[in-house]
Amino acid sequence: MADMYSRIEQLCKENNTNVTAMCRMLEISRSTLSELKAGRTKTLSAEYTTKIAAHFHVSADYLLGKTAQKGVPAVSSQALSFDDFTYAMHDEGKKLSEENKAKLLEMAKFFVQQQEKEEKRK
Repeated sequence: MADMYSRIEQLCKENNTNVTAMCRMLEISRSTLSELKAGRTKTLSAEYTTKIAAHFHVSADYLLGKTAQKGVPAVSSQALSFDDFTYAMHDEGKKLSEENKAKLLEMAKFFVQQQEKEEKRK
């Protein structure tokens, strides 16, 4: 998915970095992005897409080329409360395989780490 690679490359430029440095920072193999650039893979894993999107504060849909809007759509607190989120995750989680539950947990841990890093910068 050359379009996805192009978007990632452009985000790197906008943030005064390059793809190699971003990969090192996010602990993503550089060859993974090289495969994407060359078209040998069509897209990145959900884990890598999420990591990159969170790093650049853009939506996964933007990276995937599904929208031109970079930002993550804002969700009002009235639209989604913690209780609603917890309930939805509990209910939807029942449908996931153990492997996917583990992946989801890793993604949640990643977001917590990112949030902690951002809070330390402030």
